[in-house]
Amino acid sequence: MFKKRLSELKEDLKLAKEANELTTENIGKIVRNATSSILKELKFDKEMTTDALKDVLDTTADSLKEFGELTAQNTKASSDGAQKALKKELNKKSKKIEKVYHTLTDDVKEDIVEKIDMFKALSELSLDVLQHAADGAIEGAHKVLDENPKKKDKKSKKK
Repeated sequence: MFKKRLSELKEDLKLAKEANELTTENIGKIVRNATSSILKELKFDKEMTTDALKDVLDTTADSLKEFGELTAQNTKASSDGAQKALKKELNKKSKKIEKVYHTLTDDVKEDIVEKIDMFKALSELSLDVLQHAADGAIEGAHKVLDENPKKKDKKSKKK
């Protein structure tokens, strides 16, 4: 998968050596670029990332050893380059996750507000319906009461 990029890393280091530009700064930059492209390819899978970083550092060390340039400074430069690329990718992923979290949080808040508003409207509607029902029952009761005394009065007058 990322073997092609490891070959390109080795080639980039070789070209820098041939151009007499194999400085600690360039080693760090070359390794950082290679690591960054590999991490993008991997979509930042944790296990694969660990393996990829190991392969990048091993390829760099092997190349530097082959060129007779394997020194503590160059090893540190390659490690720093890989670390910078990893931090950059972590920051990108962290920002994406944070953005998704805020989007979801905002959506959830909006949904809750909509539900509360809908509940309030239903409550008001229910109160209106209950009020009308109660008014109707009271009105009906008055009608019944108003009619019943008349009927009772008629019955009592007949006796």
